[in-house]
Amino acid sequence: PSGLLGVFNGDSSDDFVSRNGDVLSADATEEVLFHEFGQTWQILPEESLFVYHPGMGTSDYAHPEHIPVFTSSLSISPEVRAACGENTECLFDAAATNNIEAGLDTLATGEVLQRERAVAANVPP
Repeated sequence: PSGLLGVFNGDSSDDFVSRNGDVLSADATEEVLFHEFGQTWQILPEESLFVYHPGMGTSDYAHPEHIPVFTSSLSISPEVRAACGENTECLFDAAATNNIEAGLDTLATGEVLQRERAVAANVPP
């Protein structure tokens, strides 16, 4: 099986398939993934499964002009790097919000999730 979240075959090199069938590299930049993968999967009005109020449709909820903040566009200060180490999520959140505490909250949450995953992996089904 395959879909927007990839091909369920254990091979991450074929997970980013655009709507037109192009396979993007697993190490593609955020910008490439956004423009050449994610944007290709925006639904067309005739594909929507939602029911809209009269006079409304997909265009009332889609914002194709929006470009997210990419990690490569952020300036990461030495203070943020010292606080976050190499944790990508912490670095991004601290730099994007200009708030080291936001990054550290992300870091702490990630550590909690790792511990919970480890516990769950040792519990019988």
